[in-house]
Amino acid sequence: MKHKIIFLITIGLVFLYLGNIRAEMKPDTFTLSPFIGGYLFEGDQDLKHRPTYGLGFGYSFDDSWGMEVVFNYIDTYVDTRRELNGRNNVDGYLYRLDGLHYFKPMKNLVPYFAGGVGGLTLNPSRGEKDTDFIINYGAGLKYFFSDNIALRGDVRHILSFPENNLLYTVGFTFLFGGEKKKEAVLSKDSDGDGVYDYQDQCSGTPAGVKVDSTGCPLDSDKDGVYDYQDQCSGTPAGVKVDSSGCPLDSDKDGVYDYQDQCSGTPAGVKVDSTGCPL
Repeated sequence: MKHKIIFLITIGLVFLYLGNIRAEMKPDTFTLSPFIGGYLFEGDQDLKHRPTYGLGFGYSFDDSWGMEVVFNYIDTYVDTRRELNGRNNVDGYLYRLDGLHYFKPMKNLVPYFAGGVGGLTLNPSRGEKDTDFIINYGAGLKYFFSDNIALRGDVRHILSFPENNLLYTVGFTFLFGGEKKKEAVLSKDSDGDGVYDYQDQCSGTPAGVKVDSTGCPLDSDKDGVYDYQDQCSGTPAGVKVDSSGCPLDSDKDGVYDYQDQCSGTPAGVKVDSTGCPL
């Protein structure tokens, strides 16, 4: 058992070293998670701590939430001289329905919290079965070394009242599907300006308006008013403008402030080209 765990961890570390791919949890994906680990029984159960093997089938609703159906097999035996129903060997079957919440879902390393309900069946060899309702909670990590494969570690507290057990596992998660939706999202251009939504910093640009590489309308004279709204194109750099892109004319004499040499001319007074009264 130890050799198998060491082998899995070694493979994972090799992939961690070789792989530097940015991956993440993806919406609408199905997951398959084979794993191995250990199951620790509480002392008064008189059952030996033993290896466990299992498989999980999951589904991700989005990049933060998912659910998983999990089955574990535990090959254990009575840990005292007293035999159970005349037999030492005990087969354990743990089955769970869990919810998962992922944190930092756009990173290669994805921690998660999980919890759920299920059952634990202990079946002495050729004896009677004993099934208990269980609640579990815990946490884990997934490290993606490719778009569809992640190394996974998980620890759970298993409550089968009044017993408290511990389950720890390591394995892999394989992701299936989700690519079509991801591609559709990445290729979406809601305002039709030629820049995809995930790159567009100015969404909702009117049809036909020319934009730059960030999806924002052009502003040729850099006055803060887009060309398609600018009624006074070619404003000199640094000149203050109004919402229509035209330079300010505070005294309303028809000469822009930056050209007006006689500011504050009374209303109605005729001025020359420099803004001074005749």
